[in-house]
Amino acid sequence: METKRRHPYAFAIVLALCLVLATGCLGDLIRKPKVSIPGSSPGSSGSGGQPTGPSTPAGQRGLLKEAEEAQRGKRFEEALSKYEEFLRLSPQSDQADYALASAGLCQEHLGRKDQAITTYQTFQEKYPTSAFSKEVAYRLGPLLIQAGRPDQAVEAFNKLLAQTTKTEERQKVRIHLGRAHLARSDPAQALTFLLPTYVDAADDYTRFEADQGVQAALMATPTDELQTYPAKYGEDYPAGYVLLILAYRQYEMGNKGEAVALLDAFSEKFGTHLMTGQAQKARAAIDAGETPPPLKLGQDFWTAGAAPQPLKETPAGPATGPVEGPVAVPVGDYSSMNVAAILPLSENKWSDVGQLVLKGMKIAFKNHRPATKGFKSDLVVLDTKGNSDTAAKMVDDLSGRSDILAVVGPLLSAEAGKAAPKAQEKKIPMITVTQREGITQSGSNVFRLFLTPKAQAEAMARYAIGALGYGRLASLYPDDAYGRGMHGYFEKEVQRLGGRVVSSVAYKPDAKEFSEPIQKLAGVGKAARKVSAGRKVQVGFEAVFLPDGPSAVTMIAPQFPYHDIIKMKFLGSSLWHKPQLLSNTARYVQNCVVPTAFFPGVDRPEVKEFVELYRKEVNDPAAVPGQFEAYGYDAGRLLLFLMDQKHVSTRDQMVQELHKLGPFPGVTGRFQFDASGEYQVEPILITVEGEEFKPVGEK
Repeated sequence: METKRRHPYAFAIVLALCLVLATGCLGDLIRKPKVSIPGSSPGSSGSGGQPTGPSTPAGQRGLLKEAEEAQRGKRFEEALSKYEEFLRLSPQSDQADYALASAGLCQEHLGRKDQAITTYQTFQEKYPTSAFSKEVAYRLGPLLIQAGRPDQAVEAFNKLLAQTTKTEERQKVRIHLGRAHLARSDPAQALTFLLPTYVDAADDYTRFEADQGVQAALMATPTDELQTYPAKYGEDYPAGYVLLILAYRQYEMGNKGEAVALLDAFSEKFGTHLMTGQAQKARAAIDAGETPPPLKLGQDFWTAGAAPQPLKETPAGPATGPVEGPVAVPVGDYSSMNVAAILPLSENKWSDVGQLVLKGMKIAFKNHRPATKGFKSDLVVLDTKGNSDTAAKMVDDLSGRSDILAVVGPLLSAEAGKAAPKAQEKKIPMITVTQREGITQSGSNVFRLFLTPKAQAEAMARYAIGALGYGRLASLYPDDAYGRGMHGYFEKEVQRLGGRVVSSVAYKPDAKEFSEPIQKLAGVGKAARKVSAGRKVQVGFEAVFLPDGPSAVTMIAPQFPYHDIIKMKFLGSSLWHKPQLLSNTARYVQNCVVPTAFFPGVDRPEVKEFVELYRKEVNDPAAVPGQFEAYGYDAGRLLLFLMDQKHVSTRDQMVQELHKLGPFPGVTGRFQFDASGEYQVEPILITVEGEEFKPVGEK
């Protein structure tokens, strides 16, 4: 019996385009009952009916592929028609759940919300255990609210909450439940979901959204009930909002004296609240006999998927009471929040690489969508021309410019070696893109954004021992600084993990003949080419670590089967990730494992967006960025994020935020910096299948 696989284009990817939480839903699904899409033309259904038209697995896959291509091309009417046809012809397919959910999404795009609701509800009835059930629930709930059916939305999100175990996802569902209860005019019940979510928020954006929900719920609470809340919450969250709302309501009822008393109580208890500025303006307006400025709380809570717009009222004077809620931070002067790139851009053999890093940075700055109203930052570009003295002088000069908040670069080892100490001396944050050893030891102001040889070698050791279960390994490496370093890192990590490097051989970096090193490594004699076919030599190791570039690998890898060492597992370095390896050596390195800093085929929203932006920038729909463009893009995005959303406006703040940075969702992986400023990331692992690179584990 043929084993069926899930379709390669998962519905989770499609939904991610619609700002829905992707939950990683690929996997084997339970065989499903027959189904027909609501409102579709009658097809074969019922327990004994046979589908009409093409029914072969190949025909089914072809129809789904056509539907997906139409959907990606935003031809939703065509895509919907093909999904409907698939469901009519293949009601028992194990991909019917995928097709039905995709059809609902197309209906949404076409504005047929009622039909989409019916489709999603049918999906939930037919496929309660589907791998796509979470995505469907995320789509269904907001549609029900928009359709004026909040009770059903509550039911849908309650089911979703019961299916969800991860803390971050449960918090997002609870925010949806808060929104649904608000829609059914039950703010008290909404608060039961929103308040604990705010207190225990897993990240800043979840806390922001929960806070917006609490504001909206309090604004919807009847006055007589709201008046019981000061005693209930005391000085705890969200007491500040309660006092401010009550003050406005007292003013609206003509009780100006009580309004002033409540505003004074607010200022006394919550001197650093983000609404302090609003309270002060209201108090001044009442004293002047004018109408206070409108109280706008929780309005963003109803804009699903909108980027947060932090309020920026700046507290006046020192704190006079407990801090409650998201404290407003002075944004500062945007004209002093620029970034400088110092890279080799001309008159040097590395200028092409410098241009790639710069291209990535420019894409980040060009496409940044500000979360804070009025935010802007410019990129100042300087060409070192590969001269280390010039790079150091540029850092010195930039340190005296008040508009430069941070520096990205240099790239070359010599440049970085002179520029990094200068950055530390002048206390200007620097994110350098170099593999120079020990560069971050210059001081706390210096950070590195680069996948080092050490990180690569250690990743290979961890994968060989942890994932593959190998205990006996070999190392074949060039006898130069790079090769010896990689071998040393690899061997040390293997030993730490309880394995052994049972054989290691160094060869001359310019070698053209590798028979002797391989014979020595494997403990075999010269190849006997007259032996019978199928001869296989047994060696004492399970995999070979080979940290060298494509030119050397092209000569080395074929020597293993030549010496009857069959199907050897190779562990490479990022140098392997080059097109010439595939064109010359693919057949000899099948199923190898290679660490890389960036792979455009990784199934993550950040990577997909970057690839699309890059193709748009170079005006080539088939172009793919490389690791250096990715480094530049990540450096730019990170600094923009800290200035825009973290409101970093000084160099000292920038250094502090970089050091305490949690895992940042970069296109080179989720990275952060350790105490020394070193780039910490788990390398992306790729392999060779056929004549192409693929992520390890991808089916």
